[in-house]
Amino acid sequence: MPEMKSSIIIAMLLLLASAVASCSGSEEQRRESHMAEDIGRKQAIELAGVIASDTLGAELLIIDVRAREAELRRRGAGKVADSYIGAFLNTLDSINPGLAAELQR
Repeated sequence: MPEMKSSIIIAMLLLLASAVASCSGSEEQRRESHMAEDIGRKQAIELAGVIASDTLGAELLIIDVRAREAELRRRGAGKVADSYIGAFLNTLDSINPGLAAELQR
């Protein structure tokens, strides 16, 4: 995974977390959750593309996904983290059910 792409995703998730923490409007929270879902889906698709050819890259991506989830939760954005990881796992389940089941343990 290119470092620039990873940095952009990290920045987006951190902005999401800070926006959710400072905002009480339910419309804004829904928008933030949808953005997190989109990022989660994109990362699952990215993982599916590298899993067969680059196991180390796949492992690093999985670690990155869980680290982002943990960072969102640490910043008080539990609902955004739920949306992010839920979309990631649901998308991965549609592509690679075995891996998705393994990650849900």
